[in-house]
Amino acid sequence: IGFTVIGVPSGVAIGALAGLCRLVPYLDIFVGLLLCTIVILTQGSGLGIFIAAIIVIGVVQALDGAIVTPRIIGDRAGLHPVAVIASVYAFGSQFGLLGVLLAVPVVAATVVILKLSWPFLSQSYFFRNID
Repeated sequence: IGFTVIGVPSGVAIGALAGLCRLVPYLDIFVGLLLCTIVILTQGSGLGIFIAAIIVIGVVQALDGAIVTPRIIGDRAGLHPVAVIASVYAFGSQFGLLGVLLAVPVVAATVVILKLSWPFLSQSYFFRNID
């Protein structure tokens, strides 16, 4: 829709193809930019529309990465979207790409373990004898 609004010919089709490529990280950016470039150059739309297309891709990626994806992953994993973002940043800074990939599953598993073990922990000697 963003491509159509800025005047890219076949903007909906380009956006749909880029959206399908979202399954492979960063492929959607490449496909969207490549198709926009080809269409803009062949149609003679101009530099202004090309720059606007780059801005549209950047805004869509920012919204997707900061709002949409954490919300979807958080709902699926039972985590708050802020917890998803924080865990990905924390694990990524400590463990790199492997940390980014493992952050949500590790945090989700930890939350499940804590939820299941909390009734037992709260009745333990340690928690009952706090003065």
